[in-house]
Amino acid sequence: MPTAPTDSVEYAIELARERLNDMIESTSGEIVTDIAPFTPFVINGAWRRILNVLRNLGYQALTNSVQFSGPTEVVAAGSMDPGTFVYINWAGYFDGIAAQASPALPQDMISPFDLYSRIAGSNGRFRKMAQAMNGLPTIVKGPLNRHWEWTGEAVRMCGATFANDIRVRYGKTFPDFIVPSSTVPPTPYASQQVPLVDVLSPLAWWMAREVSTGRNDVDLEALEKSGQEELTQVFNRDPRQGKSIFKRSEYGKMVGPDSPIEGPAGPRGRQVAA
Repeated sequence: MPTAPTDSVEYAIELARERLNDMIESTSGEIVTDIAPFTPFVINGAWRRILNVLRNLGYQALTNSVQFSGPTEVVAAGSMDPGTFVYINWAGYFDGIAAQASPALPQDMISPFDLYSRIAGSNGRFRKMAQAMNGLPTIVKGPLNRHWEWTGEAVRMCGATFANDIRVRYGKTFPDFIVPSSTVPPTPYASQQVPLVDVLSPLAWWMAREVSTGRNDVDLEALEKSGQEELTQVFNRDPRQGKSIFKRSEYGKMVGPDSPIEGPAGPRGRQVAA
């Protein structure tokens, strides 16, 4: 069965060793070896840095969506008090009065981009909810959840008088590369696949940077610059992004409603305050 053209973690480690001059005697390395106790931390530290940078740029492979549907999901608010809000977090849903285990935020979610709502079971179109930038408004509750905010690591909403279907578009993550133990399937972490396509070189640069940070190497800044430049190339291949949005002249510009990241052409479209 065909598979995605991804690389193994070991391949990235070997490239990092080459850039650190750590394979003079063997490709297994003398310092950054697979059995060195710090190597898994080097790999996972570099991996999380890549995910954070690409996700913050709006890379589409790190964007996902989920829909909470049905009358038992996002139920009507338990209180009609305009000052009482509802929320969804990783533990479940709170209707303003009582908590329930479902719905809960996906385990791969880092933060939301956009929310949409409709009355549960209506089969109507979803309406985009307004993101509240300075706290939720204390308004009389209506049939739909119309406002949301991300605070306290929860999606908070004003609440509605009817059960709502909610769609959430969000920035996702991938798990760390796990070191085998008695409770984990015995797949060596170095043999695991990197779940993003063609990030071998930037991952190797960031691994080399992690090692150099601990040694306070003189080329630390150069390693970081190389990793950042290659991640820019990865992002620029995203079909939804323009090919020139990261030219030097754009670096220092303040984000605005028409900028490449936050404007109509960016991953979230034009931002509208509640």
